[in-house]
Amino acid sequence: MSTHSSNDVSYAEVYRAAHILEADRAAIEILQPAGVHVVRRDRVIHALPAPSSEVGAYFLAVPERDAEKARKLLSRAQSDGVLDSDAGQVLP
Repeated sequence: MSTHSSNDVSYAEVYRAAHILEADRAAIEILQPAGVHVVRRDRVIHALPAPSSEVGAYFLAVPERDAEKARKLLSRAQSDGVLDSDAGQVLP
């Protein structure tokens, strides 16, 4: 688990997505409606012009106090087929 602190709030990364659309879907359709503040971290290398050649991933981080709730919501969304479990991973 990756944890970072910002303005006295510790953030934990709870989701990893290969594509920005899947990361945004998880944030906008799953976490934000549940009242979970989410920050997307872009760790994709954009050195090459072709989108399929990008290396890295997009990570979603939430306040540590909401991490377990976020993981449960994301896991349920994957089980229900709302999120593609091949395109994203709930982080422990």
